[in-house]
Amino acid sequence: MRKIIFFLIVLFFFNLTKAQVYVGYNNISDKYVDPNNKDLERLKSSTTIFALPNQLLDYEDEIEKIFKEVWTVSKFEIIKYNDLNGYLNSNGNYSFLTLDVLGYRNSYNFFSSFYQIYFNLWMNGNTRKVWSKYNATYGRINLSLTEESVEICKGLFKKDLASDSYKKLYTKATFFNLTPGFLRTYLTVMNKVLSNDKIIFYVNEGVKDKEKFIPLSKETLYIPEYILVKYDKSKKILKEKLDIKELMADYPYKWELISSDDLSKKILEKNEKFYYVVYSIDDISRSYSVYNSSNSELIFADADNKGGFDAKSKFFKSLGKKIRKAIK
Repeated sequence: MRKIIFFLIVLFFFNLTKAQVYVGYNNISDKYVDPNNKDLERLKSSTTIFALPNQLLDYEDEIEKIFKEVWTVSKFEIIKYNDLNGYLNSNGNYSFLTLDVLGYRNSYNFFSSFYQIYFNLWMNGNTRKVWSKYNATYGRINLSLTEESVEICKGLFKKDLASDSYKKLYTKATFFNLTPGFLRTYLTVMNKVLSNDKIIFYVNEGVKDKEKFIPLSKETLYIPEYILVKYDKSKKILKEKLDIKELMADYPYKWELISSDDLSKKILEKNEKFYYVVYSIDDISRSYSVYNSSNSELIFADADNKGGFDAKSKFFKSLGKKIRKAIK
């Protein structure tokens, strides 16, 4: 019975990770619901507070510029983590884009714990019973865990944004898929959906318009180097890397491996239209997304939770098939 309960919990958590960026709230029956007009109006009239993780502190001016360019759904303010508690305890009309943790700690010897870390867009209070009891949740951005992040997650199941343990998420944790360029992509996607007052879930189904795949038959697909990180069974990162040629063996079109920093710069330069992969891994799943740099439009997305923690070639095989069908 305990095994069945654990399996159901894992399945529920995996359903939450099919998307890397999505907007809306997932209730207990795993049905996606839209924020209603009242909640959207509350968000739009608020000032969104974004507390910079230490990983982005050196890019504060750049992050400010990104928000000015792409975040139009509400006013915004960029702050340091040490200032967050003052905003949380104030009576101001604030929404928050903060790091959060989702996890399950087993109480049995035969199961391991698992964790997810993400940016959560939320406000105090809500107008719908199916939403969180205390907060209105508007969306989330899943982050890719490093070893340090997994260790820091332990003990964070009680969400206290002012706790010393939680502070480590901002001051100590690092994430493979968090750079100014990637953040620009996430914010653009989230802002576009919320501004249209319509929820579109970027969940495991990709884009129905086949024409959007056609350019990939000729354009280079840029793949971040961290996708080659290899893990052992205990989630420790190995010195050995995945073989990129094996990973891309079933993708017959042009591709290029690129560092996260160089890809981030390429996204921000906006000198050309190109296509790139953002890869996210947490304790129980891997998610892959392909974006168009010109408008941060999602071209294709998929996720899986089988076969360990390493990236799999089947995503690129599936992408290749969609491109082939589109150009016929």
